[in-house]
Amino acid sequence: MKLDKSDLFAFYFFKKNQEREIKSILRQLEKLKSDEFKFNPEILTYYDLSILRIDIASKKEFSNWENHKIFLNNLYEKGDIESFKPIGLSLVYFGISDNPDKFPAPNKPVKAEFGNIWKVKSKGPVNNLFFSQLSEYIILSNKEKEKKSKQFIFSGNKGFLILESSLQKVKTEIREYYDVRPNLIESMNILDEETRTILNSLKDIHKQEEKIRDLTNKYISFTNKVSLVKKVQNTIEINIETYKSELKNLKLNDNNYSFNYLNNTKVASEQITRDLNYCYSTIENVQTCIDLLRGTNSIDLRKKSLNIQAGLAIVEISFIFYYSLGVWHLVVSEENWLLIPASIKLLIGGGLAVLIPIAAHLIVNERWVMPKNLTNLFSNKKLILLIISILIISIIIIALIITQIEQYF
Repeated sequence: MKLDKSDLFAFYFFKKNQEREIKSILRQLEKLKSDEFKFNPEILTYYDLSILRIDIASKKEFSNWENHKIFLNNLYEKGDIESFKPIGLSLVYFGISDNPDKFPAPNKPVKAEFGNIWKVKSKGPVNNLFFSQLSEYIILSNKEKEKKSKQFIFSGNKGFLILESSLQKVKTEIREYYDVRPNLIESMNILDEETRTILNSLKDIHKQEEKIRDLTNKYISFTNKVSLVKKVQNTIEINIETYKSELKNLKLNDNNYSFNYLNNTKVASEQITRDLNYCYSTIENVQTCIDLLRGTNSIDLRKKSLNIQAGLAIVEISFIFYYSLGVWHLVVSEENWLLIPASIKLLIGGGLAVLIPIAAHLIVNERWVMPKNLTNLFSNKKLILLIISILIISIIIIALIITQIEQYF
């Protein structure tokens, strides 16, 4: 079937951070010339993608698309596009015909307002099953609808560019995920194995400190990997929704236009979801293990702390007992002090030695601070009772001392 016009539009997709490389390609292409074809390279941007679009048209009355593609391959080599590793390529074989429905194609076209669309089975580089980096389409229209069909292909805010950008983004994310998936699964298995090993040796917890630190570092690294996978999953979901929404806006049938891409993408998304669930299970197990180990260490530390506190309490009571007896020399003269019975002295030193540490620890444990007014001063009932007890004991002791002294005069 002879076409009135035949063009080829190539869309090379790059990551956004490759803008400098694309400009380098553009400068290379602008130096090239052809007697048979006229071509126009242009740089486009769509969110986090940079796109190099090359429009190829024959200078002759008619040239078949196979010649266009040979010329594009020539540009691909001379422009050194391959060295900059585009993440995807979408080709549109565009033609004008009086009767697009009579075009000999192996499958039924997708009917659009501007003409017919066919998906061509590509044989591009494949990293994982259907995730080919190459997508090829045939778009045929008549002269009356040529303007509408080119709007669909070239418009930056709707149409083909949004559909292909979303699709290429999804395919790239899935392709890259399958590249890193073995490393993710290996990290998960290592964490599971080390967690079991450490849990089985809890009796030797003190000998496992280094392993616990190593496990914690691996755990942090693994959670970072999982968070990146979650980001990949979110990116895929967002772009699929964008793709579906644009199909709906253009009134294109999902199944006919996407040619099972959406179904295959769903399979990959479900695989990522399953992997994430396994990863979350591992994270939960490791977190439980670390918490358990920390708890075990904490119990040991508490035991040691209690032993130390008990020792310090004995020392503290001894000091207070000794110095409290010495302080009474300032209240009672040395002669009168010698007249006081040993039992009273023991009561003085022992009472203060016990009550003062209790008061100090109570203040610390209650986090008691100096209040701003007298009302707040008496809000702590425990502290008030302790102070009253100290005062009563002190009065009794003083009364006993005075009584004993008076007996000797």
